[in-house]
Amino acid sequence: MSDALSMSGASNATGSVVVFEPSSSSPTNIFDTNKDWSARVQWQATIHMSGGTWRVSLHLASLVPGANLALTGAALTVPVVPGPGPVSYSEETKIAAGTVPAGTYRLVILIDYIDENGKPGPIAGFIEGPILQFYDPHIEPHMPWPEPG
Repeated sequence: MSDALSMSGASNATGSVVVFEPSSSSPTNIFDTNKDWSARVQWQATIHMSGGTWRVSLHLASLVPGANLALTGAALTVPVVPGPGPVSYSEETKIAAGTVPAGTYRLVILIDYIDENGKPGPIAGFIEGPILQFYDPHIEPHMPWPEPG
């Protein structure tokens, strides 16, 4: 799944996120809450960088009543490749079973620049990812299904 990357400070930026179950590399957007799942984030930026790191964090915005989630255990720290760019990055992270409660969410990826002194820099971006559905086969649905009729 390809999604736009909006990145301040870059003359050109592209990005995408793909979500999948570790047992399969095929993209999906429906997950059992009792199983691990993974996200692969890829981005490319044309910007002159001399060092530092990218901090990549995953967030789930709830589309139904419920809490938004920051998937702190899935955060990534990626060394910046020095130079004028364009530079391509591809990182994968696994989210443990039980981390996300049943519900419907939009995945949002935040990419922040951290300078060589560990301070946030003036470069940040985000990828608005796919809508994801999480279900728990061990609980009853919250809303009753209509009777056939």
